[in-house]
Amino acid sequence: MRISVFAFALLLLPATVFGGEAVQSGLYSLQTASLRKGDFNNFHSTEQWPKVLKKLEAEQKMLDECAANPASASACTVAATKFLKVVEKGRGLIGLSLLLAINRAVNESLQEKTDLEQWGEVERWSTPLETFDTGYGDCEDYAIAKYVALKRLGVRDENLGIVLIETNITNENHAILAVGASGTRYLLNNGWGGWWGPAEDVSSKNIRPLLIHDSRGGRRFTTQLASKAK
Repeated sequence: MRISVFAFALLLLPATVFGGEAVQSGLYSLQTASLRKGDFNNFHSTEQWPKVLKKLEAEQKMLDECAANPASASACTVAATKFLKVVEKGRGLIGLSLLLAINRAVNESLQEKTDLEQWGEVERWSTPLETFDTGYGDCEDYAIAKYVALKRLGVRDENLGIVLIETNITNENHAILAVGASGTRYLLNNGWGGWWGPAEDVSSKNIRPLLIHDSRGGRRFTTQLASKAK
């Protein structure tokens, strides 16, 4: 099953308890808990995200070397150079200006292509260097690139995560990335559903958060959004 992911990064509030107990996710103050055996077996993200985290460790070292020494032939691949130029678009910016700059820079640098079209796989989550090497990505690949770019620009690692939601707008599962700035949460997206650029949180009647993936791994949401009163 293909998880078409509307990918965004989420600026999370610090979790209060770890290790499988309910914690604050920062997304609408919902609670999360560790994944149980058998949870969301049809979601490829539960196996893809750990692979991405492992590859990001090596990738970050390469990006650090390229940033420190742009003349390094081994570190400064074409993909690394392109991605670091995207990161520089946000240098010196803060708040919403930073989010807008990174969202726009990533969106304008890539073209959408499904994992099946690009890799011959139903679902394949790619690192920024893999994505910028081909210039194509699925929605989650856009989100991961923004995740890493914001991290390099000073957003704390524990404040970033990728959330998978179920939406009744298209009756699909999506990965969304929300970023908090100046007390407001924004969505960073790649144009899905008519949205472009950061936007205020989606109405609760349209989405149901399912999973969150961050530096600690994957967790499930144990509470849901309450319908907004008209």
